[in-house]
Amino acid sequence: MKRGPVALVLSLCASAAWWVVAVAAPPSAPEPTARTVYVSVVDKQGAALGDLTAADFSVKEGGKDYEITSAALATAPMQIAVIVDDNGTGAFRGGVAAFVQALLGKAEFSIVSVVGKVQPLTPMTNNTDTLRTAISGLIPRPGAQDGIFMLDGVLESLKVLEKRRNERPVVVVFSVGASEKSGTSPGEALRQLKQTMATMHVLSLSSAMVNAGGTAGKVGDLIDQNVSINQLLDEGPKQSGGRRAAVNTMPEVGPVVAKIVDQLTHQYAVSYKLPEGVKMNERLQVTTKRSGATVLAPTKIADK
Repeated sequence: MKRGPVALVLSLCASAAWWVVAVAAPPSAPEPTARTVYVSVVDKQGAALGDLTAADFSVKEGGKDYEITSAALATAPMQIAVIVDDNGTGAFRGGVAAFVQALLGKAEFSIVSVVGKVQPLTPMTNNTDTLRTAISGLIPRPGAQDGIFMLDGVLESLKVLEKRRNERPVVVVFSVGASEKSGTSPGEALRQLKQTMATMHVLSLSSAMVNAGGTAGKVGDLIDQNVSINQLLDEGPKQSGGRRAAVNTMPEVGPVVAKIVDQLTHQYAVSYKLPEGVKMNERLQVTTKRSGATVLAPTKIADK
């Protein structure tokens, strides 16, 4: 059937309208990339500061300055992997208990022993009875001093934290030090720390330990004999915005634990955005304009 002139014009108009609609919708523009990092700010005495605002911070990623969209004390609950290397002495039972007690209600905890093997004493939980039972297992264990698996324990704990995708992952290591037997390299553990974006704190009891009788006795500084452990325990806190503190006697453990708690409870969530099309970079620098203050911030973060 032949079309008349009017029908042909309408048909062509309809086709043209469809074509206009089809090509007029541009592809959606890429969204800016939002990033949030957790940092602490301390004064000259190492006490955490809790009164800073976004105007007090500056952020560089990959050497480029970015505008901070917000900065405030963090309120998201933490998930904290507590890794214990006590060399079978039970040296850190009191310190771990004080740490957990101080942060109950603000965090969940897993507790992992790395003496002789990687042994999770409890999965991530905030149940007080479960945590109490796990901590009670950190007692002197004669014959348990057959080496540690610190690197393996840190790596496994970081992988668990990454899978959980919590906003504020944390690793806290309590270490006396012994012969390291892990199959994990320090580089592998540090790469996982960057990917997980957890804050890592380390307490090293470097030249004293508690024997089964509960008295302090001098031992060689075993941790300094393990280059692999030292690389992780030194670089991990620097890379992630935490701190490593080395103490020589048991009475020093309590104040260091209190300082770690202070810094974690005064962490800031600092948020910024990368413009459209800008790729993420692992190099991060967070500074403050506050006189006399120091920022403890990650220097390497996930870049994808």
